[in-house]
Amino acid sequence: MAGTRYTNLRDVKHLPRVYFIDIDWKRYDFDRHLGVVRTVRPQLTVARDITSADALDDVIREAELLAKHSESVVLVPKDERLEHLERLGVPQMFRMSYSVPTRYGGTSNSPSKFTGDVHLLGGRPDVQRKLAEQMNVASLDGNRFTLDAQFGDYFDGSKFKPHPIGGYATCLDESLTQIAKLWEGYQPGGGRYGETQEQQGRAGAQPSPKYLQYLAISPGIKLGSKIDFGTTHGGRRSWWQLWPFSTAVPKSSKAEAATK
Repeated sequence: MAGTRYTNLRDVKHLPRVYFIDIDWKRYDFDRHLGVVRTVRPQLTVARDITSADALDDVIREAELLAKHSESVVLVPKDERLEHLERLGVPQMFRMSYSVPTRYGGTSNSPSKFTGDVHLLGGRPDVQRKLAEQMNVASLDGNRFTLDAQFGDYFDGSKFKPHPIGGYATCLDESLTQIAKLWEGYQPGGGRYGETQEQQGRAGAQPSPKYLQYLAISPGIKLGSKIDFGTTHGGRRSWWQLWPFSTAVPKSSKAEAATK
């Protein structure tokens, strides 16, 4: 599923739909964010990070306005002073978002505090999958594999390394394939990281009844590349480009595709 920051709509203007609107957290502009969400009407958007407990009420009010134009809104609590609050102060109407720690930042709150459906924000694919053993992950995003693809690297299921053939589209394709394999059979508290689907089956784990949303974030997807989310690739309809973790294409997406 394709997404972008509210500052980068030009990167995805060729796509039939933008499902996720991320934020420019360093220079956040709520009015601009709200205007884009009102226009795009995404499936998911992110409210500004709750870096201070003192800003919690303000962020909730902003999230309520965003929710009028987005199917779901995720809140990203990051202040340890929120630890004593249920769901770190995030109301039930919003999805909690765990900012996966990277060299650029992340949350220091305990994963155990993130209850209900959780969105994983950024981070390496393998780290995201390990965190899913501690939380009920319903959606996640990332652009690491798109950035590495520009240098001929791909995710092999455990790490990033040079692709033997190379090529931007090839690296994207292989990375998404390997990322999807990580999540085969996943259900909260069920499919364990590192087990094959067969091993999970023997252990009694069943695939999650809900499809897990994976959101590929622009920038990172090079403009002018042959990868075009939702269009044919290599003479076939590449559903993984929109729904890499689903066992079936959602009906709404089939209807959209039929009109193209």
